[in-house]
Amino acid sequence: MRLDVAVDVVYEDPRDGALALGALRFARWPRGWYAEWQGPPPYTTVAIKAGRRTVARAYWRNSKLRNGKPRHGKIRFERQQRFDWAKGLQVEALVSEEVAAFYWESGFGEGHAGSRVTRLPREVLAERLVERIVEGAITTAQYEQLARFLAAERLGLVDAAYSRETARRRRSLARTVGVSVADEEGEGLVVSLEELAAPRDAWGEGLADAA
Repeated sequence: MRLDVAVDVVYEDPRDGALALGALRFARWPRGWYAEWQGPPPYTTVAIKAGRRTVARAYWRNSKLRNGKPRHGKIRFERQQRFDWAKGLQVEALVSEEVAAFYWESGFGEGHAGSRVTRLPREVLAERLVERIVEGAITTAQYEQLARFLAAERLGLVDAAYSRETARRRRSLARTVGVSVADEEGEGLVVSLEELAAPRDAWGEGLADAA
């Protein structure tokens, strides 16, 4: 039996939703938990895991929209709790608000993830490239090409690693999508989960699933 308690959070600015998802991925988690992206870029899901077991997830609720609206506008914060048969509880007990609140808070409650997440400028550049994938400006293959090329350019190794023609094409592609090594010299981002993640009292009003 599994209990999934979830809260849907709508962001007026979809960029805040994207920041929240990224912050959860790189936050410090307690009890030896860790977070990982799931699925191919552009990533839509962050799974919080204990060993191989998923204990919670955060993911886009509108990732399949085809109406052109931003896809980070709504994120579901979901706590997963599995029960062994011997320790099973009656469904009637599991779906009560008190039990649901207990399990949801155990995943996303106060102090359960580092409240401030700092992303290095290099990560900011990677995010900008992923944004270009979402916009349809580049493919995943081109993202990988640019990421590697810009890393080589930052280290001054382009001439050793690339032919003149290939380097010219990579630089042309970088200019087309508006990214450069200089982006890595900009300010890193400091994200506050207290401001962007699911409100601590949200479970009571937005209980989405319990089964």
